[in-house]
Amino acid sequence: MLLVLMMLLGLITGIREGWTIFDSLYLAFVTAFTIEYGELAPTYHLKKILAVVVGLIGFLFTGVLVAIAVESVQSSDPDPKIQPFLQLSGDDTICRQGLD
Repeated sequence: MLLVLMMLLGLITGIREGWTIFDSLYLAFVTAFTIEYGELAPTYHLKKILAVVVGLIGFLFTGVLVAIAVESVQSSDPDPKIQPFLQLSGDDTICRQGLD
């Protein structure tokens, strides 16, 4: 849903600027994933606001992807060969402070 919203806002911005569909989607993706090369930029205030919204949606989208990846790693069975490295050390009071 976030991806569709991002693309839709990019298309609205690009069409209002007179850009091609490719350039509009390109702007949406480079803005959302904070790449932003700078060769395309909206010129009007409303379209600049839409570009900021696309960037915020990109942050949300990236956060969702990271959360899915972390959940996947945490729920998988670790390889027995690396299990000792995943356990906390004997002096884990510092490590555990943020976990309580």
